[in-house]
Amino acid sequence: MVTRALRRRLAHLPLGIVEEACRRGVVHAGAREQLYGVDIVATVALPPDQTSPFDLPKVHGDDGPASSDPHWHGVLPFDPSSDGTAHLAATQLCATEGDVFATVLGDDLAELEQRLDRLTGEIALDVEPHRKTPELLSLVEEPSRQRYVELVEAAVRAMHSSSTLDKVVLARRVLVELAAPLDPAAALEHMAEREPSCTRYSVPFDDGRLIGASPELLISRRGEMISSHPLAGTISLEDDAIDAALLSKSTKDVEEHRLVVDDIAERLLGLVDELDVPTTPSIVGLRDVAHLGTSITARSGHGGPSALALLRAIHPTPAIGGVPRGESLSIIRELEARDRGLFGGAVGWSSANGDGEWVLAIRGALLVGSRIDVCAGAGIVPASDPSSEGEETRVKLASILEALVPGSSALLSRE
Repeated sequence: MVTRALRRRLAHLPLGIVEEACRRGVVHAGAREQLYGVDIVATVALPPDQTSPFDLPKVHGDDGPASSDPHWHGVLPFDPSSDGTAHLAATQLCATEGDVFATVLGDDLAELEQRLDRLTGEIALDVEPHRKTPELLSLVEEPSRQRYVELVEAAVRAMHSSSTLDKVVLARRVLVELAAPLDPAAALEHMAEREPSCTRYSVPFDDGRLIGASPELLISRRGEMISSHPLAGTISLEDDAIDAALLSKSTKDVEEHRLVVDDIAERLLGLVDELDVPTTPSIVGLRDVAHLGTSITARSGHGGPSALALLRAIHPTPAIGGVPRGESLSIIRELEARDRGLFGGAVGWSSANGDGEWVLAIRGALLVGSRIDVCAGAGIVPASDPSSEGEETRVKLASILEALVPGSSALLSRE
């Protein structure tokens, strides 16, 4: 596919390349490390049994972090039996800890040198941080809030009548029509301003683009070190008087979170050499909500499973599906009117040596022309209050909508 890879340290991050990546390339940008790719030269399917990384050429040139090695950007759907997609960009940028590296892929060494020379000489472009948002034409909740409450009631009944079903995540969506297409670069910039600790992502799909700012790390593998940071259990912070510490005292939320952590730990146990799972979760605060989170760490020696293999083992986690996996997925298919597609899937990257990082595809949107599809869910357990779960989805949807179309969240129903 490509036979050469050349890397060079840059004096600055070329903002023109960043904007191009947001609009037509690939983005995986966290608070400490930002990866961008432009000029996609290959797009391949990621079948469910694909656990080994794709071959890529060895990188030459300046030394850099492992994340600046040639890598694929991928996206997996929520349904673990469906194909995902991987994209290979000919120009890849890695910005981390004050350093910027450009890695270019191709076949002709002289041409790669020329491309690096152009990147080295590119000045930082002025960007418009607050581009005008197109006019909002319509906003439709699917299902309505009242219907969602009824679905939660049905899920609670199913759990009470089952001896094994402990948790189900039910989602609902909002469909927005604008007068013109939304600019993905501007939307991601707004998301970064609102949620600077989250990982922003932008990947193409079919005739549209998936963008978002995920707070949840599914899996990361850097050499021998493996980590996962699941979130489950939620409290709204819309009211400034609410103390996020109350989340730790909620029996319902603590139990919901424990189900997620236990499932991930059990699935990783047979794949790693060492596993550390804290017994007490911490509170992860975002702009409008706070979650319970647990930082799971593991170690695997040389020849251990790749990041993609580890992801396949745990996805979809109970944070987005339920417990047990098979029974909860069956309930989701029965109660939700539409296939989730990429919502609740995974977005990330993988390199040839098995390293990679994947986050949960939440707190985002599908952009197709002038249409926006936003989805959010809530974890349902036997002790759930259906009305409260409906409110949780409203708060999550409102946070995403405000980043995309300011003022639109006021149209969401509250009853």
